[in-house]
Amino acid sequence: MQQITRSSPSRQRPDQGRCSLPGIDNQPSTSPRNDAELAAAAGGNSRMQLYSRTSARSAGAPAGASASVDWTLPQRTLNRKAYVRVGDFARMTLVQDDLARKAEAQRQLDEAARKRSTLAMFDTQMAVVNQRRAEEREARRRAQLDMDEHIRQFQASEEERLARERATQEGLRDFYSSQIQELHTRQREEAEEREREHAAERAQVEAEARAERARLEALARENTVLRERIKRELNDALAAKAAAKAAQVAEEGRYNREYMAKMDADEAARRRAVEMRAEKMRRAFERGGGAALQASLEEQARLDAARAERLAAEAEAVAAEKERRDRERRRRDAEETMRTLEEQIAAKQAERAAAAEAAVKLREEMTAAEKAAKEAREVQKMERRRQQADSFAAQKAAVAEQRRRRFEEYRDPVEERYRWLHAAPMAGTQRAFNNLAVPEGKAAMLASMTL
Repeated sequence: MQQITRSSPSRQRPDQGRCSLPGIDNQPSTSPRNDAELAAAAGGNSRMQLYSRTSARSAGAPAGASASVDWTLPQRTLNRKAYVRVGDFARMTLVQDDLARKAEAQRQLDEAARKRSTLAMFDTQMAVVNQRRAEEREARRRAQLDMDEHIRQFQASEEERLARERATQEGLRDFYSSQIQELHTRQREEAEEREREHAAERAQVEAEARAERARLEALARENTVLRERIKRELNDALAAKAAAKAAQVAEEGRYNREYMAKMDADEAARRRAVEMRAEKMRRAFERGGGAALQASLEEQARLDAARAERLAAEAEAVAAEKERRDRERRRRDAEETMRTLEEQIAAKQAERAAAAEAAVKLREEMTAAEKAAKEAREVQKMERRRQQADSFAAQKAAVAEQRRRRFEEYRDPVEERYRWLHAAPMAGTQRAFNNLAVPEGKAAMLASMTL
């Protein structure tokens, strides 16, 4: 409320009725002597009085005259210059001064009346303004109560909606938890099933490997036995062949010896025959007397001996060549037999190696297929998780958008000129509709504002 201060009345005297004679001051005189002289001049036989508070009351002055006097100033002052107190001019001056004082007193009375009327009018206007402001405050209070009730209802509806959403989210969370638990259970069962399958496969592979090793060991033992048996048979055959050959050689030696003995016997018989013939021929020669026959017989004997030696050497060479060919043939037969046996063993080993390589390749293919299936399951799981995350994010965005939309629906539109008032509650930094949220220095403007 604007405070009206009462200013002190002006002490300047109006120019109305003022004397403008030269040599006479236009200032009014407040000396008691001047007052007495003025009274004597004006009233003739009137009694002289001093212009003071007591004299004014005792002289029967009006009540309004004493009320208009400024009591903060002294009532008796000294004249600032000397006055001529004789003559008409002095009397005229005193009269003019008295008129000026009366005019000033009347002006002060009029000013006081004007101020009282102004104060009365201002009090009336302030009463109207206060009544209007009280009505506005009551209207704002009712509007605030209505707004609080609306906010309470909105908060209650929001709490109910949030409770429903929380129940829905808890249901969804339980549903997702059950699905995740079921998925984990299924994955654990699948992992256990895969572990059992892998264990069974490993056991089967190990059993097959053990069986293969046992078969290879048995085959190696069989091959060893077969090799030993073949070696024994070959050795026996070679021994039999050697024995047969030895028997044959012995038989041939016997035959050769018999043949040589026969040859020796024949040679001895021939020699005896030759000797007998030589003796006979010698006797005949001696009887016939020819030396040429003797030389011919000696030559014939020499030729026969050379022929016999040549035939014996040829027979020995033929026997040695035959023995060499037999040994070479037996060696080739033994090498062919060993080569055939080694080829059979190598074929068996190549077949087993091919079977083992096929088994390893099959296991590698099964491992690669299992790894690819596992990677595909991981990709599907990641895709399913991503879809679930996207769905959850979409649900959260939908819930946030629904909250924002409901808040926008329930919120009254704020005018641009009042947006600063609701900036803090709208930003969430202060509570809405709280007297503590009124900015500093805005209370007077808010009190005069019609919302």
